Amino acid sequence: MLVSGRVYRRALEDLDRLRADVSSLALDIARERARRETLEHQAIRDRALIEFLCTRVNQSETERAVLLKELTKADIPIATLSTPNPINLPTDPSAAVLGVDMFEDMGDDRAKKLGVRWRGDGSVEYGAPENGNG
Repeated sequence: MLVSGRVYRRALEDLDRLRADVSSLALDIARERARRETLEHQAIRDRALIEFLCTRVNQSETERAVLLKELTKADIPIATLSTPNPINLPTDPSAAVLGVDMFEDMGDDRAKKLGVRWRGDGSVEYGAPENGNG
């Protein structure tokens, strides 16, 4: 099968453009991976700092309560800080984009019991009167 020179040159140009695009995407992926690793290390460091600061604040509050008890003979409640729980991010990127973890469908049966109505095209009617005069 013979291919004209013009078609062959066009195919080579397209191939070169595709290679450049792939190289660019590979560079972008490497950059984002490095950024993610940097942020993960920063998060670990920040979590350690928060734990240390919580411990120091709790220690200071305990010492303050002990000193006030010696001076006033009154029991002072001690406030304590605890480290926050880490945020569980979805591992599936499409779940984060689509908001799957933030919305739970109640189902048709429960919706009917609650009086939710739908239009003919399947969209939900918001605040429309039941007799259809609105």
